[in-house]
Amino acid sequence: MPALRTAHRQLCAAVVAATLVCTAHAEAVALDVPAQDLGSALGQLAQRTGIQILFSTELVKGRQAPALKGSYAPDAALRALLAGSGLEAKARGAGTFAVAAMAQPRAGSAEPVLSEVSVVAMKTRMPIAKTPASVSVADQEKLDEAQATSIQPVVRAMPNVEMGGGPRLDALIPTIRGAQGASVTLLLDGARQNDLQGVGMKAPLYSDPYFLKQVEVLRGASSSLYGSGGNGGVMSLTTISARDLLDEGKGAGGGVKIGRATADNSTHFNARAYGATEVVDALVAVGRHSWNKVRLPDGSYLAPNDGGSITGLAKLGLNPNGESRVEFSHQFYDSDNFAPNNPQVKRYKLTTDPFNVAIPFLQPTHVNQYNTVIKAEYGGLDGTDKPRIEGSVYQSFLSVAVDPYGIDPNYGNAATTSYNLTRTKTDGAKGQVDLTLGDHRLLAGADLFSDRMDARSGTTTSTVNAPGYRRGMGFFAQDEIALGGGWKATPTLRYDHYKATTGILKENSASRVSPKATMAWESGSGLMAYGSYGEGFRAPSVMELYQNSQVGIFSWFYPNADLRPEIDKTYELGAKSQWQGLWAPGDSLKLRAAVFRSDIKDLISNVVIGQISTNCPVTGTGCKYQYQNIPHARRTGAELEATYKQGLWQYDLGFGRVRVTNMDNRDGLFSPPDKLSLQVRRKLPEHGLSAFWNSTLIGAQDYDATVLRRRAGYAVHDLFLSWTPTAQKIRLDVGVSNLFDKAYVIYQSSNAYANAYQEGRSLKVAVSADF
Repeated sequence: MPALRTAHRQLCAAVVAATLVCTAHAEAVALDVPAQDLGSALGQLAQRTGIQILFSTELVKGRQAPALKGSYAPDAALRALLAGSGLEAKARGAGTFAVAAMAQPRAGSAEPVLSEVSVVAMKTRMPIAKTPASVSVADQEKLDEAQATSIQPVVRAMPNVEMGGGPRLDALIPTIRGAQGASVTLLLDGARQNDLQGVGMKAPLYSDPYFLKQVEVLRGASSSLYGSGGNGGVMSLTTISARDLLDEGKGAGGGVKIGRATADNSTHFNARAYGATEVVDALVAVGRHSWNKVRLPDGSYLAPNDGGSITGLAKLGLNPNGESRVEFSHQFYDSDNFAPNNPQVKRYKLTTDPFNVAIPFLQPTHVNQYNTVIKAEYGGLDGTDKPRIEGSVYQSFLSVAVDPYGIDPNYGNAATTSYNLTRTKTDGAKGQVDLTLGDHRLLAGADLFSDRMDARSGTTTSTVNAPGYRRGMGFFAQDEIALGGGWKATPTLRYDHYKATTGILKENSASRVSPKATMAWESGSGLMAYGSYGEGFRAPSVMELYQNSQVGIFSWFYPNADLRPEIDKTYELGAKSQWQGLWAPGDSLKLRAAVFRSDIKDLISNVVIGQISTNCPVTGTGCKYQYQNIPHARRTGAELEATYKQGLWQYDLGFGRVRVTNMDNRDGLFSPPDKLSLQVRRKLPEHGLSAFWNSTLIGAQDYDATVLRRRAGYAVHDLFLSWTPTAQKIRLDVGVSNLFDKAYVIYQSSNAYANAYQEGRSLKVAVSADF
């Protein structure tokens, strides 16, 4: 289009002018910029600070900038020049910013990077600083700087959030506030990921980080908005679209990324292409990853771990006008891996082992996951003037198959003829309406889902996990009420009903009304405090209800069709604050803190009800298991997040503590240890460099009543550097994870006998380019 081509030429001219930079000061810069037209002011700021400022001359034409005198961090100075102009700055990498109009974005358009916005907490778009809940967000930049091949590195930096089970991708289990499995709601582009047949042993969610726009984690009981599940919280992943990646005035683009890590000899290749007109936008992205045995800190190897994956994302958006959008997305993950059939263990059965079914076999494993979503949106993003309507239908699918395998002299493994397959397909639909009327912001909606689970052993139905289905549906309403004086009340109410059956044993069903009430106060000067009471509702899964096998001597599983839903009543107090110019001109400090107590009725837990061998109390095998309700349990803890910025430095700190206790006998139940994370970022814009240091300090887990699950404390450190040449869209990332080669095991798996160490020191290199 001629207009787009003209804007592109103007943008290029402005880039050339703005990149005539001199050496940038390491800290805040002394500035004396007179009041003048905005374009000239931006050019002077770029020259004096060493940052790159991309803008269209047409965009800034006729706009004036205020005088700027004093000591400022470069990004703070840029915001000051743009204040009141109707424009904003978007970060584009180390020391690079793009100026764009601040007009309300169309549905599905990119969110300004400089404002952290969450959707998961209230189901409406809201800055985290104003969200009365404990929520954390990681964007694509955080995934890139850690050279992440899964979401594990960024979620581990979040307080009371874990993702572990060993270094194999198939083993990663998400945990929030000590809850996992059905007590954590997993969303991928809003679609529920309900695979619950490998609880505590196999990953329920696979996603290529190259495809992700952001990862959001909401902590605490969330059934009032999300229905069954989420007693621990919600983990929501959102994929990128073409409009998230396109620069102002550009109609098409693409990118490639190649990486390698030494600990598992892995290679990673990704590519994407995208484009947009005023009406249509489209994106296609692919990935090819391969990996091998994992070097451990003691010099040994976690082997075999020989496999690879192919990933893909396709997204098509239609924007008939500025207020509506229809979007289709499909993503898939296919992997083949040769490893023990329990990916969380190191040991597998050898030909020299005596008969012992407690040792897993070595088997080829095939994972197939896909996620298809069609959604439509209409109305303004803030729900004012006219209602905002959203609706979607989706299907998610996860299949895990393990094949027979013979004796291989390279591994000395025992042969197995067993073939096992588990599959979960979830079909769902949801819709909501958001409308502001005076002092009320009203939200109402409904959703439903149907899980169909299948499990096979050889050509027959599995003797452990019986095929079955589970259906759930619910209605919710929420009202954000502005009370005046900075006070806001948010009552929420939801009704849910579920039903589960195998068609053989008796049906299990229940209904529940889940309320939540939040009272928040904002000072108007960056301080917010809130208190909330919410109830969680967690229906039992098909596996928990109907698993049934009393053969062999490894483990016996007993069904319990009378399981009651788990009810979580959570009390939470929190505070958030933001300060500017606290200790130095232009610095900023953000604090977020929360304390909570959850009283849990009928906690669903896998309980040892007897033993079939003397191994049971020693190894966790040879036991008789059944899922039962623990009448009274309590989850208590606290979270703290802090971010301090001064000049080109940024410091992030996170702390989390949680304990889960059986209140009837005071036993410590499954819950992760105390965690302190510290991250330091330093930009060197004059060289196009950015440095990132990450430390994770974990306390000893010495309070679990299941002694086999206890773990020693540890500290692990990582260092990463990224280089973006001036005015180029090329990026080089180099880093070392587990810098000091620390041997450690993440306290994660509810399997007491799984004890795989994490990978040792790993050199990581990645090169990416956009065009």
